[in-house]
Amino acid sequence: MAPAPEQMSMEEAGSTPLALLTAYQSMKDAGYSQPGCGRGQRILVHAGAGGVGHLALQLAKIYEFEEIVTTCSAANEEFVKSLGATTIVDYKTEDFVTKYANNKFDLVVDPVGGDPIGCCCAAQSPGQGLGFRV
Repeated sequence: MAPAPEQMSMEEAGSTPLALLTAYQSMKDAGYSQPGCGRGQRILVHAGAGGVGHLALQLAKIYEFEEIVTTCSAANEEFVKSLGATTIVDYKTEDFVTKYANNKFDLVVDPVGGDPIGCCCAAQSPGQGLGFRV
């Protein structure tokens, strides 16, 4: 047990561990759970500025993925880069499917679900990990 930071509501403080667990489990289910386990590999994290996505980006950095690609709006670009993202796809102005359908990722983490699922499958390398937790 730990005290909640003063700037956080009790709801925010209470949900943060669940969001981290969601990000961690998405990656662990695909075989990624130790520092350095992503060396030389590529990861795509949808919604990198979101509640689960921003934690998945930090885990990807700890796991030392060579390329960490995420989707977010231009307004959140600096934020996600500060968390470890190396490449940003602005989902408002860029066609993700056209840009990344043939770029194969070793791991795709999609905490959003819905329409991006088909994109995730197209971007995934055959036999590699796909982490869904919606």
